[in-house]
Amino acid sequence: MIRKLHSLPGLIAAIVLTIVALSGTVLSVKPAVERAVTARLAPGTLDVATLAARAKAHHPQLDKIVRKPSGEIVAYYESSGESHASRIAPSTGENIGPYEPSAAMHWVTNLHRKLLLGDAGRIAAGVAAGSMLVLGASGLTLLARRMGGWRNLHGRVRGGGLQRMHNEIARVALIGLTLSATTGLMMSLTTFGVIPERRTAELAYPEYGGTFAPLSVSSPR
Repeated sequence: MIRKLHSLPGLIAAIVLTIVALSGTVLSVKPAVERAVTARLAPGTLDVATLAARAKAHHPQLDKIVRKPSGEIVAYYESSGESHASRIAPSTGENIGPYEPSAAMHWVTNLHRKLLLGDAGRIAAGVAAGSMLVLGASGLTLLARRMGGWRNLHGRVRGGGLQRMHNEIARVALIGLTLSATTGLMMSLTTFGVIPERRTAELAYPEYGGTFAPLSVSSPR
């Protein structure tokens, strides 16, 4: 029974899990690659007020400044009645170039989160994550039987060929796969409201009015 429970979800979820794994790898590597090629200042050498003042000098109708995970700074502003977004140099506030979200990465993100199928894809991804948990639990049970008990899981794997390779790799990767599958399943359940989403309390947006302090003046600590 346990062998069937281990094999059936594997056959059903193999393709979905492969797609999710490969797209997730791309999404995890991209920020690291961007961070490696993005010019950054040393921590503590630039405060927000100074950065805002520098950006404001080049963009009088500055709306907001966003720091991306890669470390690049993006300024959103209006010019000639149109909204713009530009990457800026933190040391001067000058434009480096226009900011345009990658269409390819947007496609990969949709592939990873919902398999390009909308809510149906989100459900499929959640089912695949649940299947991975079933695969892990049933596979670990089968491995314990083969090894002669739970206490012998760290011993030498019996068998040969592909079966032994499968068990060796699975034993090493089980912790990471279980963590990934658990978080993926929780994200899926959160998306559909099965699990309440925990959010950090946001400060109320201040109302306009009164006299504003200059951007270059930092508030006292």
